[in-house]
Amino acid sequence: MNTSAFDISPERLSIFAAARQESRELPPDTFSLLERAYASARGLDVVLRLVRTNAIHNDDAAGPILSADDVDALLALSQHSAVALVAEIERFNDRLTDGK
Repeated sequence: MNTSAFDISPERLSIFAAARQESRELPPDTFSLLERAYASARGLDVVLRLVRTNAIHNDDAAGPILSADDVDALLALSQHSAVALVAEIERFNDRLTDGK
């Protein structure tokens, strides 16, 4: 099944919702963090595919699909997303280890 990385299937969402309702041992924000991590990973996947496709087309006669500025902006957005997610996971971990 080849779906767009922007699509989160209803099955996926229902798995998150069911897991959230059944969890009693994990902090309440655990599943919202997992949902954000999932969305970030899917977005990073899309950006990397676009940049890779652009690099491949850069070598053929038609030339690149994206401008250098577009590629730079997509990579900067990806970096920001990854850094923000790491910071959020670290804060989450700090709350768990501090017993909050």
